[in-house]
Amino acid sequence: MTVRDAGSVDQITVSQDESTCTLLMVEDRPFTGASAQHDQIMDKVNTYLAFLQGGQFAEQFPELADKRKAVRLVCVDEPSDPSLMELLQVANGLFARNGIDFSVEVIPPGMTRGGS
Repeated sequence: MTVRDAGSVDQITVSQDESTCTLLMVEDRPFTGASAQHDQIMDKVNTYLAFLQGGQFAEQFPELADKRKAVRLVCVDEPSDPSLMELLQVANGLFARNGIDFSVEVIPPGMTRGGS
């Protein structure tokens, strides 16, 4: 799954020391500056916030409910477009207000698991 699948969580991982649960958003396309791509990322951010804050996460994963939460956007491109950077800052603020860490990780193409 990828950010194109707005209604789903792409992947959930638990840190080696089991203190943090990270929800991954996968963007397997290069950033093009397209508003449709930005909209998909924002939709995904909203899905993750609702999943974490609306009780679905705790209901589906009760064993992880008390862990520290983080969300990471995994992408193949360094975000550089000003409007995308602004969107990511907004996302960071939304997650931070809910006690959730947000980060962006650039990995080589082909290492994302989203598929096309």
